[in-house]
Amino acid sequence: MNDALPPRTHNQPSLIERVHDLVRAANEGTASTPVIKDEETAGRFQGFIQQLRDARAELEAAKKRESKPHDDALYVIRLSYKDPFDLIELAHIRVQPLVDDWLQRLKVKVDDDAQRRREHAAALQAEADRLHAIADEHDDIEARLRAIRAQEAADAARALAEKPVERAAIRGEFAPRAMSLRTRWAARIVDEEKALAHFIKHPEVRGAALGAILKVARRLAVQFKDQDVQPPGVEFTKSEKAQ
Repeated sequence: MNDALPPRTHNQPSLIERVHDLVRAANEGTASTPVIKDEETAGRFQGFIQQLRDARAELEAAKKRESKPHDDALYVIRLSYKDPFDLIELAHIRVQPLVDDWLQRLKVKVDDDAQRRREHAAALQAEADRLHAIADEHDDIEARLRAIRAQEAADAARALAEKPVERAAIRGEFAPRAMSLRTRWAARIVDEEKALAHFIKHPEVRGAALGAILKVARRLAVQFKDQDVQPPGVEFTKSEKAQ
């Protein structure tokens, strides 16, 4: 198979062209020799494998050479922006609690106002009910009118109380939109055993757990090199490959 490749001279093809030459030689060599039957042929294939390894090493080196200037430039850019980004984050951390506190207090006020409107509407409705009862008892026109007016006031108060409560918000002169409290739900683990027992059958959890188990098992297989000590549910496998 070595004869299928051009010699390394000053006219040799580029690295990428050489890779294509190697691939073509691999296709032709394995097609013409599907099984190695003698030591000479095995030697030629062994030499070809070395050429493949050399080509891979050259590709890696070329990739690193071409990437290095870009990697260095990106590193310099990231480094130049690191302090400004961190300063902005620290400033945000300093200011955000002040706004959160104000909005929390504003929310309490908005909720209290809404509660007072509901209580006021309930009180007016109770008064209207009382006046309706008096009008029914005495069958008095003036008493009926008082009950009607009281019911109108109660209905107006109830309509006001039932209006959606406006969200506590602020909007400064330079802000493109208002800022308000946003409800966000999160989770944290407080009992590892119970959490694992509950989620172990979840597909995402099972997939992540099995991936972690396989990683540890592979490390153990390399460490012990013995199928007699393989963990339950895991099989240590052994294969041999020419190096």
